[in-house]
Amino acid sequence: MHRAAYQRAAAARAWSLAAEAAVRLVYVVGVRLERHAEGRLWADQAEIAYALAGDPRRLGEAQRLEKLSGIHHNLGEYRESLERSGQALAIYERVLGPEHPYLTTTLSNLALAYQQQADLARAEETCERVLEIRTRALGPEHPQVGRALFKLAAVYEDRGAYAEAAELYRRALALQERALTPTSDELTSTLNNLATVYTRTREYAAARALLERVLEIRERSLGPDHARVGTTLLNLAGVLAGMEDHEATRATLERALAILERAKGPEHPFVGYALNNLGELHSRLGEYDRAQELIERARGIGEANFGPDHPFTAAVVGNLGGVALAQGRPGDAVALLERAIGIFDEHEGEQEVELEHRFKLARALVASGGDRARALELARAAAAGWRDAGDAMARELAEAEAWIAEHDASE
Repeated sequence: MHRAAYQRAAAARAWSLAAEAAVRLVYVVGVRLERHAEGRLWADQAEIAYALAGDPRRLGEAQRLEKLSGIHHNLGEYRESLERSGQALAIYERVLGPEHPYLTTTLSNLALAYQQQADLARAEETCERVLEIRTRALGPEHPQVGRALFKLAAVYEDRGAYAEAAELYRRALALQERALTPTSDELTSTLNNLATVYTRTREYAAARALLERVLEIRERSLGPDHARVGTTLLNLAGVLAGMEDHEATRATLERALAILERAKGPEHPFVGYALNNLGELHSRLGEYDRAQELIERARGIGEANFGPDHPFTAAVVGNLGGVALAQGRPGDAVALLERAIGIFDEHEGEQEVELEHRFKLARALVASGGDRARALELARAAAAGWRDAGDAMARELAEAEAWIAEHDASE
């Protein structure tokens, strides 16, 4: 439909209509259907059509940039996505003013790009701005307010504020269940993310029930090989790992990895997440060579997409340190874990695996004959964090406290 509209308009030299049709095709083809190269070609056609039609306020260019940002995001090109969203926002603010509801889609894209770059303070500020604008313009019960709550919840989740994230997800879900069909993508995304919070707080039964519901909906509506089926499987594998069902975890991760490699390409960040998690599983099973191979590949993907100083890169480097420690190479482990902790220290909030890596570094320092006092300090910091987390981290806390008691006594 949009392609035919573009062709008719271009043939009639109605360049303004042709540009609008081309922009719609950037979104439909490049973002929704994920035919990224074709979407970029339509972005080029839109740029040419706007040049021929004239775009004095540059609102057409802002729409083009906004849709192009979505393609960059799908490809895992988060820095480019951030740049395009920022350019679009600058045009909208200049022409429409800073409080216009039309800005909120671009602001949401910008917040997501900040989040992917681990700039959580800016992401939170931008999400709160979206929520404020939409609530004022549309009322607190509007589905668009539900979308804003969802995005803010995701930022809280990344900060490790799981109770606040779960409450926001539940508020979003209440609005969505009144306004949307039970199989809508927005509703299933909220169910999926609420499940990840339950996984992190070790409420595995609740997480598994939600994810199995999401998986059934997505397989039926999108097909068994869709990328969103892959990400759902990735999350379900996290639940199964927490429940220590290793065979089911392995099968689920391997299926997720195969789907994501086909759907997203072998260098996409989601592939990196799957490789890292599969590597962690092999490490837990004592299969260290295979673990190192998978995690090294995840490290390359993380550094290529996020840079060497991103929390995901830190998590992966720390996992390599854990493999080295398990293999009896504590000196190598210290170097890797020091690097991971140094990255974590540069970012806001406590990352999910940071405490685990601090405790690994403590053990590696002692095993390598390093600074014993610093090792105890690191272990105590990890224990304090797990104590604050409550019952969900009781096992980790008990292990750390036993280790501290043993090595305190031997000083």
